[in-house]
Amino acid sequence: MIYYYGDLIMFKAIRILILLVILAAVALGTWRAKTRSVEWKYTLPVNVFLINADNSRVSADYIRGLTVRSNSSKSSGLKSRP
Repeated sequence: MIYYYGDLIMFKAIRILILLVILAAVALGTWRAKTRSVEWKYTLPVNVFLINADNSRVSADYIRGLTVRSNSSKSSGLKSRP
């Protein structure tokens, strides 16, 4: 198969264009995820795992004494994520 110089340039240009579109889509997705995570519009769900790292009785008693308190988004003025 014989390739002409013009065909090779066109192939490279199309390939670069496709790669630039993919790069732009990934960059836009990353930027949007970053800005949404620091936006104070919605609450972020958080899990807290209590670990008694030093295996002491004082830490165990403290952890056992903690209670679950739900911070309602209505009181803070934030909306829950749909």
